Amino acid sequence: MLTTESYWIGLSCYALAALIGSVLIHRYWLAGVRSPWRGLITAWLAALLLTPALPSPEASTLAPALVTFLFNMAFAGGWEAAKGPGFALIAAWVVATLVVFFMPRRRARTAPAATPRNT
Repeated sequence: MLTTESYWIGLSCYALAALIGSVLIHRYWLAGVRSPWRGLITAWLAALLLTPALPSPEASTLAPALVTFLFNMAFAGGWEAAKGPGFALIAAWVVATLVVFFMPRRRARTAPAATPRNT
């Protein structure tokens, strides 16, 4: 039986795993990708993994939108059942893109130029 406590523990574990996975992918798998694309791909990945949605209109608990979308498309009636989580994923993807483009960029640190000493 699903209790409120077990629901929140499960959702918290999923969110923590998604965050850790996004950070590891950003650091290791995307290490060779140029900086603007690296941040954008990481933001898209985090948006896909962390967006919540209601599995059905009568549901009272949230679930990951990507999982809900895929299961509803495959097993619960196709597009009509997956429309809500699909729109949530699209909205999250758009918001992630806007956040990356309007976020202030970090500047690369440069070593101070050496000045000759007058001795």
